[in-house]
Amino acid sequence: ANFLQNHPELTALYCAHDYTALQALKAASRLHLDVPDQLAILGTNDFLVNQFVTPTLSSVRIPIQDDAAICLDKLERLANGHDEPTSHSTISVSCRASG
Repeated sequence: ANFLQNHPELTALYCAHDYTALQALKAASRLHLDVPDQLAILGTNDFLVNQFVTPTLSSVRIPIQDDAAICLDKLERLANGHDEPTSHSTISVSCRASG
């Protein structure tokens, strides 16, 4: 709530975790901010509980298994001297919009 009070100019929040997004939703409610009209909130991980809060929360879904497989492959390549530690990988994400 303090963060939102100190930054009244905000119109949107991207939260790195859905639990943080749920806390932001609670803080917005205490401050009588209308979500999503006055403040849009987007979480990450697409937890099932997001569908059961009011208003429902939109969330980015990151495929953890794909992400973990890429990390393990990179670690194996690094251990065998076959990859640069600064190389990049891309994973596909999706977003579930509330409503």
